[in-house]
Amino acid sequence: MWENRVNVPGYILDSAPRRVISEQYGNIRAYLPGDRRVFFRFPEDARWNEDRQAVEFGIGIGEYEGVARVPRRVFQRLLDGAVTPERCLEAYHLQRTRFELAVERKLRNRQLTGDGNVEITGRDMRSPARAATGNEIAWPQARNL
Repeated sequence: MWENRVNVPGYILDSAPRRVISEQYGNIRAYLPGDRRVFFRFPEDARWNEDRQAVEFGIGIGEYEGVARVPRRVFQRLLDGAVTPERCLEAYHLQRTRFELAVERKLRNRQLTGDGNVEITGRDMRSPARAATGNEIAWPQARNL
């Protein structure tokens, strides 16, 4: 029974689970190296701001709490036809991950507005984000495009 066990300092594991566990942790370390681990919060609070003609949603990182704004003109590229507040909010919810990634990039690059918030532009919503080297497309499914 014990012949299939592998001794690891502090652990005794079967060889197959050890392989899986070490692969999982290896992937996590490769994806999130060292001090670059940051946890963003995006509460479910998207709303239309009539004064600014933009969709706004909350963002948080550590003690920072702010607002991300996506002006109506950004949605003109995403929507066919009339760009109404209702359709902008619907498009935001359908493309939420894409907007959140754009906000994360702007926060990591410290691209904040004068009031300490984030404003997403059409340029931020263009093609997939490039990898750190700038030569590779970060989204694997986009390589076939």
